[in-house]
Amino acid sequence: MMTNQPSDSVSPERNDSGSEVIGLAISGGGHRATAYALGVLLYLVDTGLNQKIHTVTSVSGGSILNAFIALLRSADGQKVSFKSFGPGEFDKYAAQLASLISGNRLIWFVSIVSSICVTALVMILFFLSVIRPLTTLLLIAAALAAISVFLGPKSGGSLWGWFGTWFYCAVLLWLTTTGIIISRVTDYGLIVISSFVLLIGWLFQQRHWVAERAYEYTVCRPFVKQRRWKTSRAHLEDMNTEVRHVFCATEMHSGQHAYFSHDFVYACGFGVGQPASLPVATALQISANFPGGFPIRPLLASRFQFSLTDRFEDAVEQGIKQGRDILMPDEDAALAIINSKFPSTRPFPKWLMLSDGGVFDNLAADWYLENNQRLARFKMYLNWDFDVHQEHWIDSETNKRDEAILSPFRDTPECIIVVNAGVTAHWQGSSSAIVSFRYRIWVRSLVFHISLQRCTN
Repeated sequence: MMTNQPSDSVSPERNDSGSEVIGLAISGGGHRATAYALGVLLYLVDTGLNQKIHTVTSVSGGSILNAFIALLRSADGQKVSFKSFGPGEFDKYAAQLASLISGNRLIWFVSIVSSICVTALVMILFFLSVIRPLTTLLLIAAALAAISVFLGPKSGGSLWGWFGTWFYCAVLLWLTTTGIIISRVTDYGLIVISSFVLLIGWLFQQRHWVAERAYEYTVCRPFVKQRRWKTSRAHLEDMNTEVRHVFCATEMHSGQHAYFSHDFVYACGFGVGQPASLPVATALQISANFPGGFPIRPLLASRFQFSLTDRFEDAVEQGIKQGRDILMPDEDAALAIINSKFPSTRPFPKWLMLSDGGVFDNLAADWYLENNQRLARFKMYLNWDFDVHQEHWIDSETNKRDEAILSPFRDTPECIIVVNAGVTAHWQGSSSAIVSFRYRIWVRSLVFHISLQRCTN
């Protein structure tokens, strides 16, 4: 638990009753992080502290839990806020998620070993000329399909609990054997192998899409309307809004966090944009886009309609081009000043290149700790404009829209609870970490039950 120390420019938030509000940050760490934080949420509900939660941020495995509670629905399909639960009322939802992520390691292991053994056995029979090439391919396809549909998904988990994940792996394995067989029965072995290598390589690069669809089916699907043959997707705008849910990813151009919430998308160097009906499963997969396990995920920047940039040179240039926010009696003189200050303006990237949020901050706490620096990157106070001739900011009443855009970034709760799943089960002490804030301060990350006792007091 951290007690936030905001600057004079941004005051701590309080709820309608005047009591303090709490920010919750859920670290990464796969299903372990999900289970660890789930226990914290149960404690918060039992103690009534969930009613003070204002924002939940997450990275990687913590985003599985964040997406889960962001899409909670009642039996009649109404949105259910995490703040609304009383003692014991969250248990049935927690049990559902715990059952999902627990899985069955034995079934997973048997499914993997069975797929490899069956494929190897049939290939041996082929090399011994016991069976023909077409028969070999059909036998392998039938065996892998049966395992993918009937056995593999029973292993559970947010990723392996969807049959499509197993089917995807089966296709990769089947294509590998197909390339080997065809190369042996034709006179164009090198060409065949090269073609299959390219095809398999392309499919392997789509594994982030498979993970996204798996999260859609396992984590998001229980809370959206379903049709017989089609499931409508849950988008960022569909999340509960009484508590702000923020998914943290890492934008590789800037090397800093990108944030996805129900009413905005923010990436350093791009600015503030619209959610643009981005599926929750996409934001979840990006936040959990583990390096090496998944490729960097590109998203087209124009999709989000970034309307307020935080790069100073871009802000000034856009203001001149759009005829707003800049006092410019002489446009040529204004551009001359800009060019003298920024002679080598970088081009605006067309793509956001996104990776796991833990690449930048695996504790998901920077949303709170860097809110002042984030606002400062816009190089202005709210409702101020820049006079390019006098080179200072002046009061104006023309930026109400910009103030509304930036209002979510004034997220400064009085108390921050950081759920760090990196703590080992037997760990009972405390560790120190330096966090980036307006001033460099030492923050002690304590065992969560001690933190909550302090927060209650």
